[in-house]
Amino acid sequence: MNYEYNAYITRVIDGDTFEANIDLGFNVSFKAILRLKDIDTPETWRPSCDAERKHGEAATRFVESLILGQNVKIVTYKAGAGIYGRFTADIIIEDGRNLRNLLIDGGFKKKINMRI
Repeated sequence: MNYEYNAYITRVIDGDTFEANIDLGFNVSFKAILRLKDIDTPETWRPSCDAERKHGEAATRFVESLILGQNVKIVTYKAGAGIYGRFTADIIIEDGRNLRNLLIDGGFKKKINMRI
């Protein structure tokens, strides 16, 4: 089962993880850490190599340019938080595009082995 909410992105942690204030309705909001569903971007924390770190930083900047300080729609796919306290979601930006698809199209999906 999935749920849709309006949210405001307050922080981009890395290319696939964000912090948001989620509007639950009735003047109630919830601060949560969200992780994009079905995508892993290159790591900025403990990367496997310098190339992965640089690619991860580029992914983070790309995402910041699209959603930081913006209102978005989130679609959640899990009733509770995952192992690291993050909720899995799709992020739909104001023009209707899915952030996950933009990351894939931009070449930011993590490769199995970043070592060159």
